[in-house]
Amino acid sequence: MNYRTTLVFLFIVSFFSLLSASTPQREFRATWVATVSNIDWPRTKITSGTTAQINAQKNELITILDSLQSANMNAVFLQIRPMADALYITNITTWSSYLTGTRGKNPGYDPLKFAIEEAHKRGLELHGWMNPYRYTNSSTTHSAQDYLMLQHPDWLLNFSTGEKILNPGIPAVRTHIAQVTKEIIVNYPTIDGIVWDDYFYIESIGTGNQDENTHQNFNPNGLSIKDWRRDNVNKTVKEVYDSIQIINPGVRFGISPRGIWGTKQSDANQYGVTLPAGITGADNYNGIYCDGLAWLSQGTIDYISPQLYWATYPTGGKGQDYNQLAPWWQSVANKYGRHFYSSQGLYRGFENDEIGRQMDKNREINTVSPGSVFYNTTYFLNKGFNYNGFLLKNYFQNYILPPEITWKNAPLFPVSNVRVEGDDLKWDCEQTDGSFAIFAVPKNMSFQPTFMITRCWTNENEFSISKYSHLKETHNFGVASVNRMEKMSEVSFQSSNTEIPNHSVSNNLNVSIVHSELHITVEKPVQVVVFAVNGLIIFDEMVRNELSLMLPKGIYFIKTNNETKKIVL
Repeated sequence: MNYRTTLVFLFIVSFFSLLSASTPQREFRATWVATVSNIDWPRTKITSGTTAQINAQKNELITILDSLQSANMNAVFLQIRPMADALYITNITTWSSYLTGTRGKNPGYDPLKFAIEEAHKRGLELHGWMNPYRYTNSSTTHSAQDYLMLQHPDWLLNFSTGEKILNPGIPAVRTHIAQVTKEIIVNYPTIDGIVWDDYFYIESIGTGNQDENTHQNFNPNGLSIKDWRRDNVNKTVKEVYDSIQIINPGVRFGISPRGIWGTKQSDANQYGVTLPAGITGADNYNGIYCDGLAWLSQGTIDYISPQLYWATYPTGGKGQDYNQLAPWWQSVANKYGRHFYSSQGLYRGFENDEIGRQMDKNREINTVSPGSVFYNTTYFLNKGFNYNGFLLKNYFQNYILPPEITWKNAPLFPVSNVRVEGDDLKWDCEQTDGSFAIFAVPKNMSFQPTFMITRCWTNENEFSISKYSHLKETHNFGVASVNRMEKMSEVSFQSSNTEIPNHSVSNNLNVSIVHSELHITVEKPVQVVVFAVNGLIIFDEMVRNELSLMLPKGIYFIKTNNETKKIVL
Protein backbone atom coordinates (compact mmCIF):
# COMPACT_ATOMS: atom_id res chain seq x y z
CA MET A 1 0.00 0.00 0.00
CA ASN A 2 1.46 3.35 -1.06
CA TYR A 3 1.68 6.09 1.51
CA ARG A 4 1.99 9.65 0.21
CA THR A 5 2.52 12.69 2.39
CA THR A 6 1.87 16.07 0.80
CA LEU A 7 2.69 19.24 2.71
CA VAL A 8 2.44 22.77 1.38
CA PHE A 9 4.77 25.25 3.04
CA LEU A 10 3.89 28.47 1.25
CA PHE A 11 4.84 30.45 4.32
CA ILE A 12 8.50 29.66 3.63
CA VAL A 13 8.50 32.02 0.65
CA SER A 14 9.15 34.94 2.96
CA PHE A 15 12.21 33.26 4.48
CA PHE A 16 14.04 33.54 1.22
CA SER A 17 13.42 37.22 0.70
CA LEU A 18 16.32 37.50 3.11
CA LEU A 19 17.03 41.17 2.77
CA SER A 20 13.92 42.53 1.15
CA ALA A 21 13.48 46.27 1.33
CA SER A 22 10.46 45.95 3.63
CA THR A 23 12.29 43.89 6.25
CA PRO A 24 14.48 45.87 8.65
CA GLN A 25 17.78 44.51 9.93
CA ARG A 26 16.90 45.70 13.45
CA GLU A 27 13.47 45.97 15.06
CA PHE A 28 12.05 46.12 18.59
CA ARG A 29 9.37 43.43 19.04
CA ALA A 30 7.63 43.06 22.38
CA THR A 31 4.32 42.44 24.10
CA TRP A 32 2.87 43.84 27.30
CA VAL A 33 2.41 41.10 29.93
CA ALA A 34 -0.17 42.58 32.30
CA THR A 35 -0.24 41.31 35.87
CA VAL A 36 -2.76 43.85 37.18
CA SER A 37 -6.00 41.95 37.83
CA ASN A 38 -4.09 38.90 36.48
CA ILE A 39 -4.97 39.93 32.91
CA ASP A 40 -2.14 37.98 31.26
CA TRP A 41 -0.27 36.37 34.14
CA PRO A 42 -0.44 34.73 36.62
CA ARG A 43 -3.72 32.88 36.40
CA THR A 44 -2.68 30.50 39.19
CA LYS A 45 -2.31 32.21 42.56
CA ILE A 46 -0.03 30.79 45.22
CA THR A 47 -2.56 30.67 48.05
CA SER A 48 -1.04 27.79 50.01
CA GLY A 49 2.61 28.13 49.04
CA THR A 50 2.85 24.57 47.78
CA THR A 51 5.48 23.52 45.28
CA ALA A 52 2.70 22.53 42.90
CA GLN A 53 1.22 26.03 42.92
CA ILE A 54 4.62 27.66 42.50
CA ASN A 55 5.46 25.40 39.58
CA ALA A 56 2.04 26.01 38.00
CA GLN A 57 2.62 29.76 38.16
CA LYS A 58 6.11 29.41 36.72
CA ASN A 59 4.90 27.13 33.94
CA GLU A 60 2.27 29.66 32.90
CA LEU A 61 5.02 32.20 32.34
CA ILE A 62 7.22 29.66 30.56
CA THR A 63 4.35 28.93 28.17
CA ILE A 64 4.05 32.64 27.37
CA LEU A 65 7.79 33.03 26.83
CA ASP A 66 7.95 29.89 24.68
CA SER A 67 5.21 31.29 22.47
CA LEU A 68 6.93 34.66 22.15
CA GLN A 69 10.17 32.93 21.21
CA SER A 70 8.36 30.91 18.55
CA ALA A 71 6.95 34.16 17.15
CA ASN A 72 10.49 35.60 16.77
CA MET A 73 9.91 38.33 19.33
CA ASN A 74 12.97 39.81 21.04
CA ALA A 75 11.61 41.50 24.18
CA VAL A 76 8.85 41.35 26.76
CA PHE A 77 7.37 44.04 29.01
CA LEU A 78 6.49 42.30 32.30
CA GLN A 79 4.43 44.33 34.76
CA ILE A 80 6.37 44.23 38.03
CA ARG A 81 4.80 47.20 39.89
CA PRO A 82 1.08 47.42 39.13
CA MET A 83 -0.25 49.00 42.35
CA ALA A 84 2.61 50.42 44.47
CA ASP A 85 3.67 46.82 45.04
CA ALA A 86 6.23 44.36 43.75
CA LEU A 87 6.55 41.13 41.80
CA TYR A 88 10.11 40.95 43.09
CA ILE A 89 11.94 40.86 46.41
CA THR A 90 11.79 44.30 47.99
CA ASN A 91 12.63 46.15 51.19
CA ILE A 92 10.84 49.32 50.07
CA THR A 93 7.35 48.31 48.93
CA THR A 94 5.43 45.06 49.44
CA TRP A 95 4.56 41.84 47.61
CA SER A 96 1.79 42.16 45.03
CA SER A 97 -1.53 40.48 45.72
CA TYR A 98 -1.65 39.36 42.10
CA LEU A 99 0.84 36.63 42.94
CA THR A 100 -0.89 35.09 45.94
CA GLY A 101 -4.25 36.78 46.38
CA THR A 102 -2.97 38.53 49.50
CA ARG A 103 -1.03 41.79 49.45
CA GLY A 104 2.27 41.43 51.27
CA LYS A 105 2.37 37.61 51.10
CA ASN A 106 5.63 36.04 49.94
CA PRO A 107 4.99 33.75 46.93
CA GLY A 108 7.85 31.44 47.88
CA TYR A 109 10.11 32.29 44.96
CA ASP A 110 11.49 35.35 43.17
CA PRO A 111 9.25 35.98 40.14
CA LEU A 112 11.43 38.68 38.57
CA LYS A 113 14.64 36.67 38.85
CA PHE A 114 12.85 33.70 37.35
CA ALA A 115 11.34 35.81 34.56
CA ILE A 116 14.65 37.40 33.57
CA GLU A 117 16.43 34.05 33.47
CA GLU A 118 13.70 32.32 31.48
CA ALA A 119 13.31 35.23 29.06
CA HIS A 120 17.05 35.30 28.40
CA LYS A 121 17.09 31.54 27.77
CA ARG A 122 14.71 32.25 24.90
CA GLY A 123 16.51 35.22 23.39
CA LEU A 124 14.09 37.73 24.93
CA GLU A 125 14.97 40.94 26.72
CA LEU A 126 13.05 41.59 29.94
CA HIS A 127 11.87 45.15 30.56
CA GLY A 128 10.23 45.75 33.93
CA TRP A 129 6.89 47.53 33.45
CA MET A 130 6.12 49.86 36.36
CA ASN A 131 3.24 52.11 37.32
CA PRO A 132 5.00 54.95 39.13
CA TYR A 133 2.07 56.59 40.97
CA ARG A 134 -0.94 54.27 41.10
CA TYR A 135 -1.84 53.05 44.61
CA THR A 136 -5.44 51.90 44.12
CA ASN A 137 -8.02 52.04 41.35
CA SER A 138 -11.80 52.08 41.51
CA SER A 139 -11.97 48.30 41.99
CA THR A 140 -9.05 47.87 44.43
CA THR A 141 -8.64 48.75 48.09
CA HIS A 142 -5.79 48.20 50.54
CA SER A 143 -5.88 47.58 54.24
CA ALA A 144 -5.43 50.44 56.69
CA GLN A 145 -2.38 48.45 57.83
CA ASP A 146 -0.76 48.63 54.40
CA TYR A 147 2.80 49.89 54.45
CA LEU A 148 2.05 53.22 52.74
CA MET A 149 -1.01 53.89 54.89
CA LEU A 150 1.14 53.40 57.97
CA GLN A 151 4.34 55.07 56.83
CA HIS A 152 3.25 57.90 54.54
CA PRO A 153 -0.51 58.47 54.34
CA ASP A 154 0.30 62.10 53.53
CA TRP A 155 1.86 60.99 50.24
CA LEU A 156 -1.50 59.91 48.82
CA LEU A 157 -4.00 61.88 46.75
CA ASN A 158 -7.52 60.55 47.33
CA PHE A 159 -10.35 60.82 44.82
CA SER A 160 -14.09 60.31 45.13
CA THR A 161 -13.88 57.51 42.56
CA GLY A 162 -11.93 55.44 45.10
CA GLU A 163 -8.68 55.93 43.22
CA LYS A 164 -5.52 56.89 45.07
CA ILE A 165 -2.19 57.92 43.62
CA LEU A 166 1.15 58.93 45.04
CA ASN A 167 1.45 62.72 44.96
CA PRO A 168 4.32 63.63 42.62
CA GLY A 169 4.25 67.21 43.90
CA ILE A 170 5.99 66.04 47.07
CA PRO A 171 9.78 65.84 46.55
CA ALA A 172 10.01 62.82 48.87
CA VAL A 173 7.58 60.93 46.63
CA ARG A 174 9.73 61.56 43.58
CA THR A 175 12.79 60.35 45.45
CA HIS A 176 10.85 57.30 46.65
CA ILE A 177 10.01 56.32 43.07
CA ALA A 178 13.64 56.75 42.06
CA GLN A 179 14.69 54.58 45.02
CA VAL A 180 12.20 51.89 44.00
CA THR A 181 13.78 51.85 40.55
CA LYS A 182 17.28 51.84 42.02
CA GLU A 183 16.45 48.83 44.19
CA ILE A 184 15.38 46.87 41.11
CA ILE A 185 18.38 47.58 38.91
CA VAL A 186 20.82 47.00 41.78
CA ASN A 187 19.26 43.72 42.87
CA TYR A 188 18.54 42.54 39.32
CA PRO A 189 21.56 43.73 37.35
CA THR A 190 20.67 41.66 34.28
CA ILE A 191 17.31 43.36 33.73
CA ASP A 192 17.29 45.00 30.31
CA GLY A 193 14.96 47.94 30.81
CA ILE A 194 12.43 49.83 32.88
CA VAL A 195 9.22 51.06 31.24
CA TRP A 196 6.30 53.13 32.54
CA ASP A 197 2.82 53.20 31.11
CA ASP A 198 0.29 56.05 31.06
CA TYR A 199 -0.66 56.34 34.73
CA PHE A 200 0.45 59.80 35.84
CA TYR A 201 -2.07 62.20 37.30
CA ILE A 202 -5.65 61.13 36.63
CA GLU A 203 -8.44 63.19 35.07
CA SER A 204 -10.22 63.54 38.42
CA ILE A 205 -7.44 65.84 39.61
CA GLY A 206 -9.01 68.62 37.56
CA THR A 207 -12.32 68.53 39.44
CA GLY A 208 -10.98 68.93 42.98
CA ASN A 209 -8.30 70.65 44.98
CA GLN A 210 -6.58 67.55 46.35
CA ASP A 211 -3.09 68.95 45.76
CA GLU A 212 -3.76 72.62 46.52
CA ASN A 213 -1.69 72.59 49.72
CA THR A 214 1.14 70.76 48.01
CA HIS A 215 1.09 73.33 45.23
CA GLN A 216 1.48 76.10 47.79
CA ASN A 217 4.17 74.34 49.83
CA PHE A 218 6.38 72.91 47.07
CA ASN A 219 6.32 75.48 44.30
CA PRO A 220 9.47 77.59 44.64
CA ASN A 221 9.26 78.89 41.06
CA GLY A 222 5.67 80.08 41.35
CA LEU A 223 4.36 77.95 38.48
CA SER A 224 0.68 77.77 37.60
CA ILE A 225 -0.89 74.60 38.92
CA LYS A 226 -0.98 72.99 35.44
CA ASP A 227 2.65 73.80 34.68
CA TRP A 228 3.58 72.72 38.19
CA ARG A 229 1.90 69.33 37.78
CA ARG A 230 3.66 68.73 34.49
CA ASP A 231 6.93 69.81 36.06
CA ASN A 232 6.41 67.33 38.90
CA VAL A 233 6.06 64.46 36.42
CA ASN A 234 9.06 65.70 34.44
CA LYS A 235 11.16 65.91 37.60
CA THR A 236 10.21 62.34 38.53
CA VAL A 237 11.17 61.11 35.07
CA LYS A 238 14.51 62.90 35.26
CA GLU A 239 15.31 61.67 38.75
CA VAL A 240 14.65 58.08 37.70
CA TYR A 241 16.64 58.43 34.48
CA ASP A 242 19.58 60.02 36.28
CA SER A 243 19.57 57.23 38.86
CA ILE A 244 19.72 54.62 36.11
CA GLN A 245 22.63 56.39 34.39
CA ILE A 246 24.62 56.39 37.62
CA ILE A 247 24.03 52.72 38.39
CA ASN A 248 23.78 51.07 34.99
CA PRO A 249 23.18 53.19 31.86
CA GLY A 250 22.75 49.96 29.92
CA VAL A 251 19.29 49.59 31.48
CA ARG A 252 17.07 51.39 29.00
CA PHE A 253 14.28 53.60 30.30
CA GLY A 254 11.11 54.09 28.28
CA ILE A 255 7.63 55.50 28.78
CA SER A 256 4.36 54.57 27.09
CA PRO A 257 2.08 57.63 27.30
CA ARG A 258 -1.39 57.85 25.84
CA GLY A 259 -1.36 58.17 22.10
CA ILE A 260 -2.45 61.79 21.75
CA TRP A 261 0.08 64.21 23.21
CA GLY A 262 -2.29 67.16 23.24
CA THR A 263 -4.81 68.99 21.11
CA LYS A 264 -3.73 72.65 21.36
CA GLN A 265 -1.17 73.94 18.89
CA SER A 266 -0.34 76.77 21.29
CA ASP A 267 1.02 74.17 23.74
CA ALA A 268 3.14 72.48 21.08
CA ASN A 269 4.64 75.77 19.90
CA GLN A 270 7.08 75.80 22.82
CA TYR A 271 8.80 72.81 21.18
CA GLY A 272 8.60 74.08 17.63
CA VAL A 273 6.37 71.13 16.77
CA THR A 274 3.22 71.05 14.65
CA LEU A 275 0.47 68.75 15.90
CA PRO A 276 -0.75 66.01 13.52
CA ALA A 277 -3.53 67.14 11.20
CA GLY A 278 -7.13 66.25 12.00
CA ILE A 279 -6.45 64.50 15.32
CA THR A 280 -9.04 64.94 18.04
CA GLY A 281 -9.48 63.31 21.44
CA ALA A 282 -8.19 63.55 24.99
CA ASP A 283 -5.86 66.47 25.70
CA ASN A 284 -3.40 64.53 27.82
CA TYR A 285 -1.01 67.45 28.13
CA ASN A 286 -3.71 69.30 30.10
CA GLY A 287 -5.73 66.32 31.37
CA ILE A 288 -3.22 64.05 33.11
CA TYR A 289 -0.24 66.44 32.81
CA CYS A 290 1.73 64.03 30.67
CA ASP A 291 4.33 65.74 28.45
CA GLY A 292 6.20 63.26 26.30
CA LEU A 293 7.82 66.08 24.33
CA ALA A 294 9.48 67.29 27.54
CA TRP A 295 11.07 63.88 28.21
CA LEU A 296 12.27 63.59 24.63
CA SER A 297 13.63 67.14 24.47
CA GLN A 298 15.35 66.80 27.84
CA GLY A 299 16.83 63.41 26.93
CA THR A 300 15.42 61.74 30.04
CA ILE A 301 14.09 58.64 28.27
CA ASP A 302 15.67 56.23 25.81
CA TYR A 303 12.50 55.35 23.96
CA ILE A 304 8.88 56.40 23.80
CA SER A 305 6.10 53.90 23.10
CA PRO A 306 2.83 55.85 22.81
CA GLN A 307 -0.36 53.83 22.99
CA LEU A 308 -1.66 54.14 19.43
CA TYR A 309 -4.63 51.92 20.09
CA TRP A 310 -6.57 53.07 17.03
CA ALA A 311 -6.91 51.85 13.46
CA THR A 312 -5.74 53.41 10.24
CA TYR A 313 -8.33 55.61 8.57
CA PRO A 314 -10.85 54.79 7.10
CA THR A 315 -10.96 51.52 9.08
CA GLY A 316 -10.84 53.66 12.21
CA GLY A 317 -11.97 57.20 12.94
CA LYS A 318 -10.20 60.05 11.18
CA GLY A 319 -9.75 61.85 14.50
CA GLN A 320 -7.45 59.07 15.79
CA ASP A 321 -5.87 57.92 12.54
CA TYR A 322 -2.89 55.63 13.09
CA ASN A 323 -1.46 56.82 9.78
CA GLN A 324 -1.28 60.35 11.19
CA LEU A 325 -0.24 59.60 14.76
CA ALA A 326 2.57 57.10 14.10
CA PRO A 327 4.50 59.38 11.70
CA TRP A 328 4.07 62.30 14.11
CA TRP A 329 5.53 60.43 17.06
CA GLN A 330 8.33 59.13 14.85
CA SER A 331 9.13 62.67 13.74
CA VAL A 332 9.40 64.03 17.28
CA ALA A 333 11.50 61.04 18.37
CA ASN A 334 13.80 61.77 15.42
CA LYS A 335 13.91 65.44 16.33
CA TYR A 336 15.36 64.62 19.73
CA GLY A 337 17.43 61.57 18.79
CA ARG A 338 15.47 58.90 20.61
CA HIS A 339 13.58 55.77 19.57
CA PHE A 340 9.87 55.41 18.88
CA TYR A 341 8.34 51.96 19.37
CA SER A 342 4.62 52.00 18.66
CA SER A 343 2.32 50.34 21.19
CA GLN A 344 -0.46 48.70 19.18
CA GLY A 345 -3.86 47.65 20.53
CA LEU A 346 -4.54 44.06 19.59
CA TYR A 347 -7.22 43.99 22.29
CA ARG A 348 -9.33 46.20 20.02
CA GLY A 349 -9.99 43.14 17.89
CA PHE A 350 -8.38 44.40 14.69
CA GLU A 351 -8.23 41.97 11.79
CA ASN A 352 -4.94 40.86 10.28
CA ASP A 353 -5.14 43.31 7.40
CA GLU A 354 -5.35 46.24 9.82
CA ILE A 355 -2.40 44.99 11.85
CA GLY A 356 -0.55 44.59 8.57
CA ARG A 357 -1.24 48.21 7.61
CA GLN A 358 0.11 49.36 10.95
CA MET A 359 3.24 47.25 10.56
CA ASP A 360 3.77 48.59 7.06
CA LYS A 361 3.45 52.15 8.36
CA ASN A 362 5.93 51.51 11.18
CA ARG A 363 8.53 50.23 8.74
CA GLU A 364 7.78 52.89 6.14
CA ILE A 365 8.51 55.75 8.54
CA ASN A 366 11.57 54.12 10.10
CA THR A 367 13.94 51.70 8.42
CA VAL A 368 16.66 51.84 11.11
CA SER A 369 14.97 51.52 14.49
CA PRO A 370 11.31 50.54 14.08
CA GLY A 371 9.44 48.86 16.88
CA SER A 372 6.11 47.38 17.93
CA VAL A 373 4.84 46.60 21.42
CA PHE A 374 1.54 44.72 21.38
CA TYR A 375 -1.13 45.03 24.04
CA ASN A 376 -1.80 42.60 25.38
CA THR A 377 -0.01 39.27 25.39
CA THR A 378 -3.19 37.21 25.67
CA TYR A 379 -4.54 38.75 22.48
CA PHE A 380 -1.19 38.39 20.75
CA LEU A 381 -1.11 34.67 21.47
CA ASN A 382 -4.81 34.04 20.92
CA LYS A 383 -5.07 31.65 17.99
CA GLY A 384 -8.56 32.86 17.26
CA PHE A 385 -7.18 36.27 16.36
CA ASN A 386 -4.24 34.69 14.52
CA TYR A 387 -1.85 37.56 15.29
CA ASN A 388 0.94 35.18 16.21
CA GLY A 389 0.77 33.26 12.95
CA PHE A 390 0.06 36.30 10.78
CA LEU A 391 2.97 38.34 12.10
CA LEU A 392 5.34 35.39 12.02
CA LYS A 393 4.55 34.57 8.41
CA ASN A 394 4.47 38.11 7.07
CA TYR A 395 6.67 40.31 9.26
CA PHE A 396 8.67 38.42 11.87
CA GLN A 397 10.05 35.65 9.67
CA ASN A 398 13.50 35.87 11.21
CA TYR A 399 14.85 36.59 14.65
CA ILE A 400 16.69 39.95 14.70
CA LEU A 401 18.18 42.22 17.34
CA PRO A 402 16.52 45.34 18.74
CA PRO A 403 17.76 48.70 17.40
CA GLU A 404 21.13 50.01 18.52
CA ILE A 405 21.22 52.76 21.17
CA THR A 406 23.51 55.21 19.39
CA TRP A 407 23.53 58.04 21.96
CA LYS A 408 25.29 56.02 24.65
CA ASN A 409 28.61 54.22 24.72
CA ALA A 410 29.58 50.87 26.19
CA PRO A 411 32.62 48.63 25.73
CA LEU A 412 32.45 46.19 22.83
CA PHE A 413 34.58 43.07 23.15
CA PRO A 414 35.64 40.89 20.21
CA VAL A 415 34.87 37.17 20.03
CA SER A 416 37.54 34.66 19.06
CA ASN A 417 38.32 30.94 19.03
CA VAL A 418 34.79 29.82 18.19
CA ARG A 419 34.57 26.05 18.37
CA VAL A 420 32.11 23.19 18.62
CA GLU A 421 32.71 20.70 21.38
CA GLY A 422 30.08 18.00 21.31
CA ASP A 423 26.74 19.76 21.64
CA ASP A 424 28.28 22.96 22.96
CA LEU A 425 29.32 26.01 20.99
CA LYS A 426 32.18 27.75 22.83
CA TRP A 427 34.20 30.90 22.30
CA ASP A 428 36.56 33.36 23.98
CA CYS A 429 35.42 36.85 24.94
CA GLU A 430 36.04 39.25 27.83
CA GLN A 431 32.48 40.58 27.89
CA THR A 432 30.74 40.13 31.25
CA ASP A 433 27.69 42.41 30.93
CA GLY A 434 25.85 41.80 27.72
CA SER A 435 24.75 39.00 25.44
CA PHE A 436 25.83 37.11 22.34
CA ALA A 437 24.29 36.68 18.91
CA ILE A 438 24.50 33.13 17.56
CA PHE A 439 24.55 32.52 13.80
CA ALA A 440 24.43 29.43 11.60
CA VAL A 441 25.66 30.17 8.07
CA PRO A 442 25.48 27.58 5.29
CA LYS A 443 28.95 26.69 4.09
CA ASN A 444 29.97 28.36 0.82
CA MET A 445 27.36 31.08 1.33
CA SER A 446 27.92 34.73 2.19
CA PHE A 447 26.99 35.93 5.65
CA GLN A 448 23.59 37.58 6.08
CA PRO A 449 22.12 38.96 9.36
CA THR A 450 19.09 36.74 8.81
CA PHE A 451 21.25 33.69 9.56
CA MET A 452 20.98 34.60 13.25
CA ILE A 453 19.33 31.76 15.15
CA THR A 454 19.12 33.23 18.64
CA ARG A 455 20.61 35.49 21.27
CA CYS A 456 22.01 34.19 24.52
CA TRP A 457 23.03 35.72 27.82
CA THR A 458 25.99 33.92 29.37
CA ASN A 459 29.13 34.61 31.36
CA GLU A 460 30.45 31.15 30.52
CA ASN A 461 31.04 31.84 26.80
CA GLU A 462 29.15 28.77 25.70
CA PHE A 463 25.80 27.84 24.22
CA SER A 464 24.14 24.46 23.75
CA ILE A 465 23.47 23.70 20.09
CA SER A 466 21.78 20.36 20.76
CA LYS A 467 18.57 21.58 19.10
CA TYR A 468 20.62 22.67 16.08
CA SER A 469 22.62 19.45 15.72
CA HIS A 470 21.13 18.90 12.26
CA LEU A 471 23.16 21.93 11.07
CA LYS A 472 26.59 20.71 12.11
CA GLU A 473 27.57 19.22 8.77
CA THR A 474 26.11 21.89 6.54
CA HIS A 475 26.62 25.14 8.44
CA ASN A 476 29.32 27.12 10.16
CA PHE A 477 28.39 28.53 13.55
CA GLY A 478 29.31 32.10 14.34
CA VAL A 479 29.23 34.24 17.46
CA ALA A 480 29.21 38.00 18.02
CA SER A 481 29.11 39.92 21.28
CA VAL A 482 26.23 42.35 21.83
CA ASN A 483 26.77 45.03 24.45
CA ARG A 484 24.15 46.78 26.56
CA MET A 485 23.59 49.40 23.85
CA GLU A 486 22.73 46.65 21.33
CA LYS A 487 25.94 47.26 19.40
CA MET A 488 27.24 44.03 17.87
CA SER A 489 30.85 43.04 17.28
CA GLU A 490 32.14 41.39 14.13
CA VAL A 491 30.92 37.82 13.80
CA SER A 492 33.62 35.22 14.49
CA PHE A 493 33.15 31.79 12.92
CA GLN A 494 34.27 28.36 13.89
CA SER A 495 37.24 27.11 11.88
CA SER A 496 36.12 24.39 9.50
CA ASN A 497 36.34 23.15 5.95
CA THR A 498 34.56 25.33 3.43
CA GLU A 499 33.05 22.47 1.46
CA ILE A 500 29.55 21.29 2.27
CA PRO A 501 29.34 17.54 2.81
CA ASN A 502 27.23 16.31 -0.08
CA HIS A 503 26.90 12.63 0.62
CA SER A 504 25.52 10.57 -2.21
CA VAL A 505 22.04 9.35 -1.55
CA SER A 506 21.81 5.65 -0.88
CA ASN A 507 19.41 3.35 -2.65
CA ASN A 508 17.11 3.83 0.29
CA LEU A 509 16.56 7.51 -0.58
CA ASN A 510 15.77 8.98 -3.97
CA VAL A 511 15.32 12.69 -4.60
CA SER A 512 13.83 14.43 -7.63
CA ILE A 513 12.58 17.90 -8.44
CA VAL A 514 9.53 18.39 -10.64
CA HIS A 515 8.16 21.89 -11.24
CA SER A 516 9.72 23.24 -8.03
CA GLU A 517 8.22 20.36 -6.07
CA LEU A 518 10.62 18.25 -4.06
CA HIS A 519 9.92 14.51 -4.22
CA ILE A 520 11.57 12.06 -1.85
CA THR A 521 10.95 8.33 -2.06
CA VAL A 522 12.30 5.69 0.28
CA GLU A 523 12.47 1.91 0.01
CA LYS A 524 11.99 1.46 3.72
CA PRO A 525 10.87 3.76 6.53
CA VAL A 526 13.45 6.36 7.50
CA GLN A 527 13.52 9.61 9.49
CA VAL A 528 13.84 12.51 7.05
CA VAL A 529 14.83 16.03 8.03
CA VAL A 530 14.46 18.85 5.49
CA PHE A 531 15.73 22.26 6.50
CA ALA A 532 16.39 25.63 4.91
CA VAL A 533 19.64 27.57 4.72
CA ASN A 534 18.81 29.55 7.86
CA GLY A 535 18.31 26.37 9.89
CA LEU A 536 14.51 26.37 9.78
CA ILE A 537 13.33 22.78 9.98
CA ILE A 538 10.63 22.34 7.36
CA PHE A 539 10.03 18.65 7.85
CA ASP A 540 11.21 16.19 10.50
CA GLU A 541 9.20 12.99 10.47
CA MET A 542 9.33 9.32 9.55
CA VAL A 543 8.73 8.79 5.82
CA ARG A 544 7.40 5.37 4.92
CA ASN A 545 7.09 5.65 1.15
CA GLU A 546 7.00 9.10 -0.45
CA LEU A 547 7.20 12.73 0.60
CA SER A 548 6.22 15.67 -1.58
CA LEU A 549 6.97 19.27 -0.60
CA MET A 550 5.89 22.38 -2.46
CA LEU A 551 8.76 24.83 -1.94
CA PRO A 552 9.81 28.18 -3.37
CA LYS A 553 13.16 28.58 -5.07
CA GLY A 554 16.05 28.33 -2.68
CA ILE A 555 18.65 26.07 -1.11
CA TYR A 556 17.64 23.15 1.09
CA PHE A 557 19.31 20.31 2.93
CA ILE A 558 17.94 16.79 3.24
CA LYS A 559 19.28 14.59 6.00
CA THR A 560 18.63 10.95 6.81
CA ASN A 561 20.69 9.16 9.45
CA ASN A 562 24.27 10.23 8.63
CA GLU A 563 23.56 11.32 5.06
CA THR A 564 23.14 14.95 4.00
CA LYS A 565 22.15 16.19 0.56
CA LYS A 566 22.16 19.79 -0.69
CA ILE A 567 19.31 20.62 -3.10
CA VAL A 568 18.92 23.80 -5.15
CA LEU A 569 15.44 24.60 -6.46
